[in-house]
Order: sequence, then C-alpha cells, then structure tokens
Amino acid sequence: MVPLPENVVTIHGVLNTLKPPGMTSHDVVDWARRLTGMRRIGHTGTLDPGACGVLVLCLGHATSIAEFLIERQKGYRTEFTFGVATDSGDAYGRVTSEKDAADLTRERVVDAQT
Repeated sequence: MVPLPENVVTIHGVLNTLKPPGMTSHDVVDWARRLTGMRRIGHTGTLDPGACGVLVLCLGHATSIAEFLIERQKGYRTEFTFGVATDSGDAYGRVTSEKDAADLTRERVVDAQT
C-alpha cells in the first residue's frame, strides 16, 4: 500500500459503487482501498462477477454497520435471452441449444410464471 500524504483525511461512511461486469466484489473493495489508501473497507453483500449493479461499500468506522445493511431487503433487475440455453445457465456458459423464440409474447411469459 502506498503511504498517503499527511493532509489526507480518513473517510468514514457508506459509498454506493456501480460494480461492472467482470469484476468480483472483492476486486471493487481492492480498487477502493487503492484509491483511498484505506485498509478498513468492506462490502454489504457479494454480486456475481458477471453482474452489474450497486455494491455498497462501508469505509472506516462504518464497517461496523455492514452486518445490518446486509440484512436489508434488496432488489434485482435481470435480462434474459430467450431461445438460448447454456451449460452454466448464464450468459458466460457454453451454448448447448438454440431455439427460435420469435413467437414468444409478454403474455406467454407472464402465464408461465403461474
């Protein structure tokens, strides 16, 4: 870790970050540590490396509230590609089958949920 100049103030608080696809949650924590020069940084829940989304970081003394933030309700938004199956069930796996989904409608998807 590179030492910080003497005039740098330690940050205590919560930082909402947008985790890009391809980075792990730990990668984002490492990035924040390098950016701030702080060691005491944690996150409030892991996002899949392929996911993009808000990753809440707790810095300094705020790391003590991380356990309470983890318990809070979270929301998710997803994207689907209909007609393609992969061996891993996500966009990063090997395609195992493809089917034309041109006749798929919103109503059919909603009906399939019930």
